[in-house]
Amino acid sequence: LVFGGTNKSGGFEGDLWRLRLDGGGDEGEAEAEASVSSEAEAEAEPSWARVDAEGDAPTGRMGHAAATDPDGRLWTFGGFCDGAFSNALHVFEAADGGKPGGRWRRIKARKPPAARHKHTLTATADGRLLVFGGNDWSVTRGFYEVDTTAVAGGGGARLSVAGGAAPSRGVVGTVARIGALYL
Repeated sequence: LVFGGTNKSGGFEGDLWRLRLDGGGDEGEAEAEASVSSEAEAEAEPSWARVDAEGDAPTGRMGHAAATDPDGRLWTFGGFCDGAFSNALHVFEAADGGKPGGRWRRIKARKPPAARHKHTLTATADGRLLVFGGNDWSVTRGFYEVDTTAVAGGGGARLSVAGGAAPSRGVVGTVARIGALYL
């Protein structure tokens, strides 16, 4: 899934797109395509499709971060939109049964991380989101955890890291792997 960003004119987009790597259409078309040979499927090219989503979608933005959790939900946090930095947290849940579409919800965190852009958002296997780095033109932001197991009101807290502070920085990549976060 791909959400938001800037277009070639410099405007902010707020749409959601899915890339089907197997070249197939929406799952609802699967039965009609059942007669296609496996040889043709192997040669199918990837295809993009815009995802129709209901609910409280994030506004168009850039510099935000997104991650999918173990339950397949897409989370977005922060970015620059509506002339300001954001600390909004949204989740997209796909429709049941593999149907196209889904629903966005804005999550009101009890203690959200500070507004920022150009940060990372990493999902862990145990349902946490880790927000790292980023800035608001003047301050490089720290390291926060957002608990996604309580979706209705996931809290946020700045994490203390043994052995010194996490190296604050913006425009960085992170990945969680077997109990560790790698920068």
